[in-house]
Amino acid sequence: MQTLKRAATGLIGGLALGIFARFWMRLLADDPEFSWSGTIFIVIGFGVFGLLQTVPRAVRRHHDSGWRVGASRVVGGIGMLPLFVAAGAVMLPTVLAGGVATTRTNWRRFWIVVAWIVAALPIVVIIVQSVDESGWSLGLLVAVVLIIATYALVIRWARPTLAPQRYQRRGTKWVAAAAGSVLALASVMLTVGFTTG
Repeated sequence: MQTLKRAATGLIGGLALGIFARFWMRLLADDPEFSWSGTIFIVIGFGVFGLLQTVPRAVRRHHDSGWRVGASRVVGGIGMLPLFVAAGAVMLPTVLAGGVATTRTNWRRFWIVVAWIVAALPIVVIIVQSVDESGWSLGLLVAVVLIIATYALVIRWARPTLAPQRYQRRGTKWVAAAAGSVLALASVMLTVGFTTG
């Protein structure tokens, strides 16, 4: 019963966040008219995200490491995919790097700062492009605040997925570090491609 309650809370919270996100997308758009299919896809995508993040959160309540935690993180990662479809892909660096910055508390300060810079890059790009297209406005300012709020919530919600296992073998840490470096590079390239495309 408790599991169902947590799953329902995650789903409803995700759907609410999707509606919230759709609102600021409307503020940023040159053409405020959105299709119902696009709106439903975005809201459901956030709902799936919220629902599947309950899996690693529930597993971590009882396990610090092991295959169960690893498998639950995979489920949580799959749940994050709908957030990065189409135009949402540009926010991938924000979520991944922001997740690294908030969960790798044992990293050196330099790398945490680098992670935050990578996380901020897509938001800066969105602001610059929006200003170039239509100039500063109250609507843009509100949209920027809502973007930051939305993805701060996404990062916080995804912590059980993005956080490393408590106990890892040395070899596993090196693999995780290498994978993180590749993802960071891919994220930066994705953002650059978005700005020049």
